[in-house]
Amino acid sequence: MKIFIIDDDELFTESLSKQLGNKNMGDIHVFHSLSSAIRKMGLAPEVIILDHFLRGTLGTDLIPIIKENHPKTKIIYISGQTDVNVLATARRIGATNYIKKDKDLLQNIVNEINKKVVSNQSNADSVFFKLKSFVKKPRKRSLFIVDDDELYSVFLRYKLSKTEDFDIAMYKDGQSVIEDVDQAPDILILDYKLVKMTAEVVLKEFKLRSPETHVIILSSQENIDVALNLFELGIADYVVKNKSWEENLLEAIDKFPHQRTRARAN
Repeated sequence: MKIFIIDDDELFTESLSKQLGNKNMGDIHVFHSLSSAIRKMGLAPEVIILDHFLRGTLGTDLIPIIKENHPKTKIIYISGQTDVNVLATARRIGATNYIKKDKDLLQNIVNEINKKVVSNQSNADSVFFKLKSFVKKPRKRSLFIVDDDELYSVFLRYKLSKTEDFDIAMYKDGQSVIEDVDQAPDILILDYKLVKMTAEVVLKEFKLRSPETHVIILSSQENIDVALNLFELGIADYVVKNKSWEENLLEAIDKFPHQRTRARAN
């Protein structure tokens, strides 16, 4: 497995490359700038460990280039930032995972690369599962909105209906949407702060019974640890309710095909 480490901290890259080398994790290449990494991108790395700040540039500037030319490359984004918008942006434009720069950074990177190995070993089963879940006839994308602020849900439905002819259902609490989980919506827009049930409970139920539903958290909560935990639980995106929420939400939805043909659960 070919691994790129792109970080301008030479002490960190030396330590990480040695640790990965000692574990025989692959063919490791170290770069301390975006320009030097871009020149070698033709080597088609399977994993890229990418720092956020790189000598006056941002790692997010490289992600679209990687995904355009090597869509299957796993990008592990690392940063000391506590701004949840940095996390959400990196994930939205293509980072596979986001790891905080803390005392567990090296071990967390090793664990994430190990997931890549396990994922490769199970690719055949994954393809078979996806083929089984498709039917021939396309349909409108189904979208569930869960927010205990009913006026906000109506407003959100209006905004979304102007962009695409969705099949939209609205719910004001977690229990009611869980009762309809077997309808297997394409997209679930879930408010983080629900009154009677936590978003984590709703999320876990959907990932268990409707694993292909793309769950997008829409929240005013800007705690990066909360967002990281939700990504670990399986959300597809995290959109903060700020001045850019509408643009970010539409971008998050547009990551998924406009005409999905997956059959709903019986």
